[in-house]
Amino acid sequence: MDTFDPKATLTRILDPNLSLWQAIANLVLNLILIPFLLIFSVRFMRLRVVQSKLELSATSPHGEETLHKVFGGVSRLLPPILIGAAVIGLYAIPGASPTVRGSGNPGLGDLSEIVSSIFTGFSFGSFLWVYLSSLRGLHKLGGEALRLRSSSEDPMLGLRPLGSISLSLAGAYIAVVFLGALTLIILPFGFSDIALLLIFLITGMVMFFLPLNNIHRKMQQEKRLEQSRIREQFNQLAKKPDNAGHEDPGDILTRMEKLLTIQILDQKVSAVPTWPFETSILGRFFAITLSVAAILIARLIMIELHL
Repeated sequence: MDTFDPKATLTRILDPNLSLWQAIANLVLNLILIPFLLIFSVRFMRLRVVQSKLELSATSPHGEETLHKVFGGVSRLLPPILIGAAVIGLYAIPGASPTVRGSGNPGLGDLSEIVSSIFTGFSFGSFLWVYLSSLRGLHKLGGEALRLRSSSEDPMLGLRPLGSISLSLAGAYIAVVFLGALTLIILPFGFSDIALLLIFLITGMVMFFLPLNNIHRKMQQEKRLEQSRIREQFNQLAKKPDNAGHEDPGDILTRMEKLLTIQILDQKVSAVPTWPFETSILGRFFAITLSVAAILIARLIMIELHL
């Protein structure tokens, strides 16, 4: 628009300091994939909480009222704006981000850079706020007096939706970190950039477990109580009656059947998990997380060895 010269336009859009494929990848990642992933992730996380409303209400002490109290902050508008403004301000610091190369005359190319930065900053602010406020909601909900089911009805005591939400949030977070790792592989970045992303990854892993600590303790306590009740019943039935020599054969058979039933119940309760998610899913989550961490660590080593 400034020069009506296609070559000059390409020179402005595609950084000449990079190779052609790096410049194209940079354009795609920064202008298309990153904003799309941030917006998609925000919508995905919000919908994930909303879709679990009925299941969460069944375990909440006061139903929907409790959910509005613990998750009400997710839809707040001011915190994402403040976080986005902080991100934009951080990138506005001289030397904090690559300088925008231009012709020296401000034009629509510079304006597009500013609009893109603002859009990405506020998108990231929304993503970070929805992620953190949703985890905070899970933590607060876990601290409530939840209405748990018995292990015979549900091995996870009706708390599976909480673990499912936490896994979904972690998946969205890891997706954004993975995109950042992909950017650092394609484009030349410094040691501090990769180290910062690695810190974000480790923080995300820790944040996955922290909101579920209260739920984990509740599930452990409920499991111990059920095991204690089963042991008490077993001890009562296993105790020989005073008239053991004159006991009716039918009573002996009934007592043996009850002992066998209690033994089966004890095995089932022993297999009850103490986290509200499947172990296999957790294994896949850690595999993806460790893969991203390995990529970042390898990149750090390459920078240190100047490879």
